[in-house]
This record gives sequence, C-alpha cells and structure tokens, in this order.
Amino acid sequence: MAAALLALLLLGPLAALLTSAGLALATLLLSVCLPWWAGLQFAPAAALAGLVLAYPLWSWRRLSAAAHFLRLEMENLQQQGLSMRLRKRPGESADFLERRINAVERASRQLRDLHHFVSESLQQLPSPSLVCDPEGLILLANRAAREHLGGDAQAPLQGQSVVDLLADLVQAGSRQPLITQEHLRDRSLPEHSEGSDAQGRSLLVQCKPFTDLANAGWLLTLVDLTDMRRALQQRDQAMNFISHDIRAPNASILTLLEMQRAYPGRMAGDELLLRIERYAQASLGMAESFVQLASAQAQEYHMAPLDLVALLAETTDDLWALARDRQVDLRITTAPETALCEGDRALLRRALANVINNAIKFSPEGSVVQCAIAERGPHWVLSVRDQGPGIAPELQGQLFTPYQRLHDRSHPTVHGVGLGLALVSTVVQRHGGSLEVDSDTGRGAEFRLVLPRGEGAPEGDENGSAD
Repeated sequence: MAAALLALLLLGPLAALLTSAGLALATLLLSVCLPWWAGLQFAPAAALAGLVLAYPLWSWRRLSAAAHFLRLEMENLQQQGLSMRLRKRPGESADFLERRINAVERASRQLRDLHHFVSESLQQLPSPSLVCDPEGLILLANRAAREHLGGDAQAPLQGQSVVDLLADLVQAGSRQPLITQEHLRDRSLPEHSEGSDAQGRSLLVQCKPFTDLANAGWLLTLVDLTDMRRALQQRDQAMNFISHDIRAPNASILTLLEMQRAYPGRMAGDELLLRIERYAQASLGMAESFVQLASAQAQEYHMAPLDLVALLAETTDDLWALARDRQVDLRITTAPETALCEGDRALLRRALANVINNAIKFSPEGSVVQCAIAERGPHWVLSVRDQGPGIAPELQGQLFTPYQRLHDRSHPTVHGVGLGLALVSTVVQRHGGSLEVDSDTGRGAEFRLVLPRGEGAPEGDENGSAD
C-alpha cells in the first residue's frame, strides 16, 4: 500500500495504474510462492483490497479537485468579462467535466485572441513602446521601438535589457541615465521624464507600472520631441530677431526724425536722408534674410535637372559689380563642361550667392576669390575660397547657427544678422548634400558645397543662360 500511494503521488495516472496492478500481481505471487520457498505464509486479502480501492479513490479526489478548480476559473473569467457557456449545447457531451473543460478552452482561446489583439495594437502605435518585466527584460516591443533603437524592424527585442538599450538616454542637466536597474527594481521611475540620447534627439519617456500584477512590470513609451524643441528654438530666435535686431534700425530712424524735429537745421537734409536710407535698407535686408531662411526650412523644394557650371557662372556674373567695388578679383578657376544634378535652382543659386558674397565682403582689397567645381565620387564639390581673416577651428561649429556673427570685432563695417550661412546649410542638407569648411585664423577660408550628382539633362533655358 505504501508503494502504491507513493506511485500515485509521484507518477502520472497511467504509470500509477500500472504500478498498482503490478503490486497486486506481485502480492498474489508472493502469497503462493513464499510457503514453498521460505515456509512463510500471509493473508493477501487486505493488501489486495487496499490496492484495488486506492486508485479509484485517488482518481475520484483528483477529479473532484479538477472540477472545483475549473469552476473557480470559470467564475474568475466571467468576472473579467469573458463569455462562458456552461449550459449544454446541442450535440455536446452530457458529461459535466467535459463541458467545463470545453468552456475553459473557449475562454483560453478568447484570451489568446485578446493577447494577439493587444500585441498587434502595440505594433501599430506610432511611438516606440516597450513592455518589460521588473528586471528590465523586454517582453514586447513594437516596430517603432525596433526602428528607434537602430535595429532591423523585423528583428525581435525580446529578452534584451531595456537598461542596456537605452543607456545613452540621459537627463539634460545632470547627464545621468534616465532608466537604471535600481529605478526599475524599486519602482521609482517617474511617470514623465525628458532627456536626450547620443544622436541628439530630445525624448519624453512615459513610464507606467503594472500595479495589478503580483510580479509587476513596466510599460515604457518614448515620444520624440526633437522637432518640437527645434520649432520652439526657432520661435525664440525669431522673437529675439523681431524684438531686437529688426527693431534697432527702425528705432534709429525714429530717433533721427525726432532730433530733426527738435533741432531743425543741425543735420543737413542730404545727410539725414542718407542715414534714414541706410537704416531702412538694413531693416529690409534683415527681414528679407529672415524670410528666406524660413522659406528654405519650411517650403517644398521644386526639384529639377540643372547644371551647376551654368549656375556658378550666373551667380558670379551677378556679384561681379560687388567684387569690383571692393577691388576683389572673382574667378572661376576649374570646372567641367557640365555638372548635372537635381535641385531647386532658385534656392541653390541663393545659397551659392550667400557663400560668394561672404567671401567678397571679408576679402581684403586686391585679393582673389576662387570658385571651382570638381567631381568626388557620386557628388559634385562646389568650392569657394577667399583670402580673408579665416575662422578659428573652435568657432567653426557656430558658423551655421542662426544669428551668429563671428567677425563683429574684426570687421565691424560688414553688416548682417548671421542668417546667410544658416540658409546655405539648410538648402544643402535638404538637397541630400553636406557643407564643409577648411579654414584657420589668418589663412582665409574655403567653403565646399557637396551635392549629389544627377543623371538628367539640364533644361534648355539653363543652357541658354550659361551661354
């Protein structure tokens, strides 16, 4: 009996049944053979009765426990809103246990469908979303999260540590990681926190713990705020420009008029008109530069085949008078017969004019501004070199920031608001190219516009302009 009960405890139903039958058969054999072998005899009836009754009693208790468990589970599932059909349906077995098993199976199928629906819904979310356990191991991740983390959109992230994947996401001020193992384990992550990653993106991290689970996990959502932060920065720059830079010339005009009204005759009429004209032109130039930069950043580009050689020739012709007035020699040193590319002709011409105009303004009298076009693999390199004061390497990172003027002290007579090179950088980047600077203090500067080559032919009016 002890061996039979041990088999019922440790083995499966079939193995326990076979073990009980084997023990009953062994008991009968021992009762027959022991008197012949050892002169011993025992009554096998009690052992056989126990072995025969043990398995049915055990099966009844197990069946009763299983039925009780299924009843509790069905009640829990009904409380969670799942439909449970406990009544007998036509064609269904009358056995109550089988009906309950079928009901639980239907409920499990609904749960699997619900899990699949939740998983698919997570995949369709536009923001990167991650579901992880208390230790930070990822359980679910949508497609946006895989793309955000720089991996294959189809490669799963399950099993990886969210702490390791977001290790470069740090707070803006302290530069401390936003997500750490201690924060996850102690459930101390704030619901909303903002930081930046190694790629310079501003991210809002939304954290929500699963408080209704015994083994609580986390839902992490990343919201990219880079464009919004950039828009706010541009708004602040625009407000500063409007409130200070563009108001200054107008305030000077009003001051001159008030002085003339209060002290008539102190300033000659021609001198007054000349000063008013200069301030008005400065204000108009600032406003035009601001509008051009805003248009280059926001408007849709009209891409068409064009010839950079013809574009460079037209631009140098337009600026020849300015170069002559400043006694600067403007030359095209080297260029192929044609340099075809796809681009917005008006914006590229404006960007190129800004670069050449700066080279002329900062070049000393009698110097040379050299323009050239060369081929570099799949790109055209359009370079403009001057013999001006040059730019220190530590200042070159500020060249393309709006409203930055690096030569206010060295060249106070050169006017501007620092928007020309910002427009150049915007136009070149939106054409899929890059802008390079080669300069140092005292040895001039060379700006290189690197633009992708195109295979289309230039339009007829461009050829005519080049001629």
